[in-house]
Amino acid sequence: MSVSKKDFKRILQSVIEVNDNAVVNVLLMIYERQTYEEQVNQDTIEDNGMGFNGTDGEILSSFSAQYLQKGYLSTKQIEMARKKVKKYWGQVLSILGNDLSTITTDPGTTEHDITEYNPQAEQKEPEAQETDLYLWK
Repeated sequence: MSVSKKDFKRILQSVIEVNDNAVVNVLLMIYERQTYEEQVNQDTIEDNGMGFNGTDGEILSSFSAQYLQKGYLSTKQIEMARKKVKKYWGQVLSILGNDLSTITTDPGTTEHDITEYNPQAEQKEPEAQETDLYLWK
């Protein structure tokens, strides 16, 4: 099933609004698109249309690195990230295509292509959240 970009944006942003796993998954997806140098420096260095923008680079890179190291973000960090990651819907579309079926999966069970990823890191159980939005494959 094909959806328009407009519908993809609306659905993804709605899911991000109500689901903490979606926030972290989008955060890590975009962090994966940062260059190695940007990840190490926790900032945006290159203007390549990939990864975080210059405004978000430092804070969202630090959130990503913390999640990958410790396996959780604070409630305040999740809320700040929730507001910021919605704008990256276009990059998520290019990564996932129309398949949002894994966007609410526990990020601790999703393989992320990041050198520092540690699947044995202690995981904090996110609160279960329900959404009545239709997710497709």
